[in-house]
Amino acid sequence: MGHEPGVVCWAKAAEEELSDEEILGISFHELGHVIAEKIGGLPGHGMKSRGGSTPQPMQDEANEIVRQFLRIPVYYNKRSLEEVSLRFI
Repeated sequence: MGHEPGVVCWAKAAEEELSDEEILGISFHELGHVIAEKIGGLPGHGMKSRGGSTPQPMQDEANEIVRQFLRIPVYYNKRSLEEVSLRFI
């Protein structure tokens, strides 16, 4: 299926396979991408995906946007998934 700009999609299995901290962390991370697109002109978000994967600078930039604008620290956990401590929500 195609992807719509500004829309974040979830697999239904995410509710069963991810912790609350991971679901929130990934959600905030994806919101960081939406904010980056609205801001425009950011270096990481100006990069092009290769082979279907998102460049790491673009991923890091999305997390940094969440840290700076929403004051919520997003980090990678042991499973290499974004996560946020529930105490920040």
